[in-house]
Amino acid sequence: MNAPAGFQPQDPQFEARTRGSFARQKAMATIGATLAQIGPGLCEIELPFQVVKPGRTLTVARAEVYSRDGRHVASMQQTLMTLPGTPDAPE
Repeated sequence: MNAPAGFQPQDPQFEARTRGSFARQKAMATIGATLAQIGPGLCEIELPFQVVKPGRTLTVARAEVYSRDGRHVASMQQTLMTLPGTPDAPE
């Protein structure tokens, strides 16, 4: 995944701000999400589960947890919501 050619972010601290916002989202740690790549115009998040239904506002995802010996021990299904215009830092 590459950033749009010639794109210049308005905020020169965009990467630190993005990483800080991501770190404050406890749900991301809970589901094992990691930031794979951050650059001008892109942010790639790796998730250890499958997306069932992606959408512009809502995304449905599912995850399965297995023990080291291969037994199924838990299932999760969640709905993630995009909240445009919401501050990403506590006020």
